[in-house]
Amino acid sequence: KELILSHIRRMARESGGVPPGRARFQKETGISAQRILGRYWARWSDAVLEGGSSQTRRLLLSQTKPHWMASCL
Repeated sequence: KELILSHIRRMARESGGVPPGRARFQKETGISAQRILGRYWARWSDAVLEGGSSQTRRLLLSQTKPHWMASCL
């Protein structure tokens, strides 16, 4: 689990704070979503949230919540 989180953090850092999507994560690490989801997290976004910074959290929440809610974070 910690290895996965460290990959997420590194990849987000290298791309200016933008978290990796599942496809990019698998391509760069060789770790498939099937090995991660259901074992450590229910959804990919849960893994990214746990591994991410507050900037990552705001980005993900802005994509899933109404704009006015994301600006309150």
